Amino acid sequence: MKYESDHLPVWDEGAGYLDPDADEVLSTWDEALDDKTQREHAARFVDALRHEPCSPACPNWLRYGVQPKGAKAGMAPGRCRSKAHKPEHLGYAGRRVLVSRKWSNKTLAEHKQDRRTWVLEPLGRGRPAD
Repeated sequence: MKYESDHLPVWDEGAGYLDPDADEVLSTWDEALDDKTQREHAARFVDALRHEPCSPACPNWLRYGVQPKGAKAGMAPGRCRSKAHKPEHLGYAGRRVLVSRKWSNKTLAEHKQDRRTWVLEPLGRGRPAD
């Protein structure tokens, strides 16, 4: 985060939101997506999730010594065709791994906290306070 709750960008009717200190217009969503830092982070994200299992049938389970559901010849870790592994479907808000409580023994709140921590740690933010 760049701004705290008591120090937020201010609205300017003609320009949009401005930085409260520098009086500069904040980047638009499209500009932020074109930013070099964001692209590097997204590339690291895609690479890291390439080998994370996305479903019971994901070939990535082979890396963990588990036969995927419906296993067949030719399956290879890192070559899952599910949209969960495609860059256009990756992002902080969505689910990137199967969060079944049946095999993980975690609640949805625990999964949410795990995903948040997983995203923040590479950015140097550490584990957020509960």
